Amino acid sequence: VELWKIRRKPLLNDFCHDAYLMSPVPEMVRHSTNPENKDPEDFRAVYKLISKILGDYSLTGEAGKQHTVGLIHEFHSEYRKFKNKQGDFQSKNIWIMASDPRVL
Repeated sequence: VELWKIRRKPLLNDFCHDAYLMSPVPEMVRHSTNPENKDPEDFRAVYKLISKILGDYSLTGEAGKQHTVGLIHEFHSEYRKFKNKQGDFQSKNIWIMASDPRVL
């Protein structure tokens, strides 16, 4: 257990937190949406990656912050649709592979 505590942070990087939240695998969806499993670090990781990957570096100061906040708002809107299988995510076809145990 002590070794895990030492190595946990480098192994659970921002991409791992994001993959956990956005996995279409039914077991992962159930686990990540269970209130008992909520970890603030998961969404902090999403915010950091949104800023790093999608941020507009030509914008500075307040304009840069507003741009990032807009992207985070869009993420939450899409994330809700994803978890509830609504909007662009309502097609059953996109969930078939994630539900097939042979794929995992």
